[in-house]
Amino acid sequence: MASHHFWHCHVELLDSEPSIWRTFQVSSNTTLEELHRLVQLIMGWQNRHSYYFELEDEGEDGIGDRPPASVSKRRYGSLDLPNTEDPEGLTLGNLNLEPGAKFIYMYDVHSGWFHRLTFTEQLTLEQSPPRCLDGAMACPPEDSGGVWGYEGLLDQLADIDDPDYEALLNSVGLDFDPARFKVVEVNQRLQAGLPS
Repeated sequence: MASHHFWHCHVELLDSEPSIWRTFQVSSNTTLEELHRLVQLIMGWQNRHSYYFELEDEGEDGIGDRPPASVSKRRYGSLDLPNTEDPEGLTLGNLNLEPGAKFIYMYDVHSGWFHRLTFTEQLTLEQSPPRCLDGAMACPPEDSGGVWGYEGLLDQLADIDDPDYEALLNSVGLDFDPARFKVVEVNQRLQAGLPS
């Protein structure tokens, strides 16, 4: 069986405290469109909103620690967003990533769920499906208003005297636990969510 290149990738929901993150394994043959679907499943989102990846194009005239003067950002994602290119044909392999490469994944522009993806290590493995390796904390409920709205929701859920407590509890689910993360459950979602 032929070997493929894989990346260990770390995805973190920016500004979350405590940090909401996952590490996962992904093939360099994965398109950005497929990566979007993977991040949705790995984080626990429900794919209801537009998204984009923001990548930097750097010129070759950077000096020392200063970025090149010709840094520009390209967005790949939902084509209903302005200045966004189609992500379908662009693979991680096309991006010529190096260990430590980072880019932004934005989900739900109105709520502002910013994620940072960091490609930590390239491996040569036998063919393997994408899989989650580790993580922490539950994914916020969809439509909870970004990181700050989610923090407010958690504050309200911690106050059983809040007049909206029961309605909020019903909206997020009686079993919602912000500290819950189980890698087995994430990998079950991945297995069920990908075509065979």
